[in-house]
Amino acid sequence: FYIKLEYYKSRLKSKLSRVFGARKRAKRYKKAFLSIKKSIVNMKGDYALIIGAVTYLNYGDQAICLAQKKFIENFMSVVEISDSLYAKYGDKIKQIVKKNALIIISGGGNMGDVWRVDEDRRRHIISSFSQNKIIVFPQTISYATPFNENEYLNESIKVYKKAENLVLSAREKISFEIMKELYGDFAK
Repeated sequence: FYIKLEYYKSRLKSKLSRVFGARKRAKRYKKAFLSIKKSIVNMKGDYALIIGAVTYLNYGDQAICLAQKKFIENFMSVVEISDSLYAKYGDKIKQIVKKNALIIISGGGNMGDVWRVDEDRRRHIISSFSQNKIIVFPQTISYATPFNENEYLNESIKVYKKAENLVLSAREKISFEIMKELYGDFAK
């Protein structure tokens, strides 16, 4: 009986810690969102939003995000929005961003159909801020499915073409050639 009781106590404790852990995370996200909202609302003049700053443990991608931010700060004020915060509050962020904001999508190696979560987020950002100037920092592009059979690629092309002022940049020559072939004038 005692062993069974201990088993149920440990399961209950585990479930409670998950529930309270989720509540703590939700509070942290809300606090971060409110801080970003305040920053955006109080911005004067030109500013940039870097959307998609990584929260996962990849030091290379984190270094890219840091370098992007440092580079842009030489020219204008910057508000950085993590990928996870954008996933939770993207629609609310869209409502408070001004038309003069430069939208920066973090660079990396995730354009295409291999890393669909990242491509879906990129599509959402581009469609949400289609009237803003958008720069996709250098990306490597890769598609597992051939171009002529790829509905996923066709959806990306439709979203990208609706943007009024979109610039895609490639990390290397092969990606640049693929971007030029697929997206034409957007590729730089």
